[in-house]
Amino acid sequence: ELHVRTGIYTLSAVMPGMPPSNEVEVTVNTDSGNSATDGNNTADVYSGSTLIKNDGDGGSDNLLLKINKGSRSISGKGLDESNNAIPYAHVSAQKLDASSNPAGSWVGSPTDGSGNFALYVSDGTWKLQGFAPGYGELSTLTVTVAGSDLTGKNLQASSASFGTITGQ
Repeated sequence: ELHVRTGIYTLSAVMPGMPPSNEVEVTVNTDSGNSATDGNNTADVYSGSTLIKNDGDGGSDNLLLKINKGSRSISGKGLDESNNAIPYAHVSAQKLDASSNPAGSWVGSPTDGSGNFALYVSDGTWKLQGFAPGYGELSTLTVTVAGSDLTGKNLQASSASFGTITGQ
């Protein structure tokens, strides 16, 4: 259940390691007293001119957000400068075109408690990058996925001298 004000919203869904879902624009209106039609007495939600009922019949009056898992994966670890795992760092991949420019698709995920990550992608060239609190930006890798999964694509922090900020 999501509580929102009346207005126009763009909805999408995300899951770690997967590309985002399709986006759906909805309009939330004050309830018009049609609970027999849409099953609630709190608000009317429209996608275009269709009242969303979510009655499970598979019709156009159901709001569906679909996440399409990539057919391939890129996996590895987030590592500190001493090759120790960095738990819960953020890792992402951006698809690149033939000129190494961003091509629109991206996926992101935190590393798990052991520093492991898996990103589900399609074939193509991907720029991997990461960020870990206390370490900053991790190394960047450009990889090509072509017909099989890639493993061992580790992102590593580099040694750095950090200063200390004090004050009030």
